[in-house]
Amino acid sequence: MIPKKSAVRAAAMPFALATVLMASAACGSGSASGGSEGGSGTPAPPSSGHSSAAGTAINVGVLAPFSGVLAGSGPPIKESVNLWLDENNNSIAGHPVNLFVADDKSTVDGEVSAARSLVEQHHVSIVVGLVNSAGALAVRDYLTKSKVLAMDVIANTDALLSPEKGPYLFVMPPTPKQTASAAAVLASTLNYKSIDVVADNFAGARSWVDPLVDRFKEQNGSVVSSQFPPFPTSDYGPYISRIQSSGDKADAVVALMYGGDALAFLKQYKSFGADLPLYSVGAMLEPTSTFLPAAKGTAKGMYTYWNYSPALPGGTNSKFTQLYQDRLQRVPGAFDMQAYTALDFLTAAYKAAGDENPTTEQLAKALTTVKVDSAVGQVSFNAQHGIDWNMYLMKVGQGSDGVEQMLPQGPFVSGANAQQSAADAKSNLRQLPATASSSQ
Repeated sequence: MIPKKSAVRAAAMPFALATVLMASAACGSGSASGGSEGGSGTPAPPSSGHSSAAGTAINVGVLAPFSGVLAGSGPPIKESVNLWLDENNNSIAGHPVNLFVADDKSTVDGEVSAARSLVEQHHVSIVVGLVNSAGALAVRDYLTKSKVLAMDVIANTDALLSPEKGPYLFVMPPTPKQTASAAAVLASTLNYKSIDVVADNFAGARSWVDPLVDRFKEQNGSVVSSQFPPFPTSDYGPYISRIQSSGDKADAVVALMYGGDALAFLKQYKSFGADLPLYSVGAMLEPTSTFLPAAKGTAKGMYTYWNYSPALPGGTNSKFTQLYQDRLQRVPGAFDMQAYTALDFLTAAYKAAGDENPTTEQLAKALTTVKVDSAVGQVSFNAQHGIDWNMYLMKVGQGSDGVEQMLPQGPFVSGANAQQSAADAKSNLRQLPATASSSQ
């Protein structure tokens, strides 16, 4: 739900070199100590509204990167949680919220240390965040043993979809296998029958691209060339030249890199005069409010498949987008929508649990039954603790507000899920109203 209340102070969102490596960084390493953003275990600044809630207080932790290569992914989570709390009297279902923010420093070790800080020093019972997929997997057992409910906002490896291993972990973002069939079907609406593939050679990119290619081939599509540059890469010239030397035999290029690599690829692709259309998962361009300005128009015309755009039709999304424009002076992206919706889920779970002070087990059970009204319609968790999002065909262009963003083109696959075959996805292919789509 998207109520309107007092204003909050706008917060700047920095763009780090690899700001959108995000949860797709399925591998992470290094050593870092946990703690809260800007310090060790201090609570986040309170929202502008003061709570009058009468229930028992809830300690909630935001676990995300605010330093290191993933630093750009943390601010959207923190800003969206603070915005939601400001809009909801700083409470969840009548329970005042004490919010703590922990910087995982973009490493697996840092995520483990930060999680321990939140649980053992600040006694949080709920964690919202999780960006690095490897880090999320590393803390899953610890959070489970500690009986902490975890709302994963960005980490998107399919391995997280396992209630047996993570009974208190709920995954908000789309995952690679969930979207592969939908991605292939949406590519077919663009009449792509052959593709070139270029993707950074690490799990965060290959986990998305490989299933998409498999589904594309199942629909009798062909792959002209496949190139997997080492990660990280700053010079994509040789790979782009090879695509050009193929004589444009392909209909499109499936590309996937993140952050600084993605910026380098897009700028070099344009400077080389390459003209084959680009197609990728929308995660490549997130968070859009910082990535697309940094891309300086080089992503314009690129096609993506993704679960959210501020330009999707509907009064609820219009209000949601306006809320971010009014309070944060920017349009929301998928990270924002997923973080905001996670708090709506928590509210619904508290109300449905049947106990004034529900246990983690009761909340987890309630989360498997509740439905919430998100910016893009009613959503619920499936049996694997994920969400069967609609996958929309998007094209990067200038929205009606003058801001470059991913714009819906009309076709979408409803209820994308990991069990969905290409044939299933094709049968679930739908069309937005003509007035809702854009081809700028």
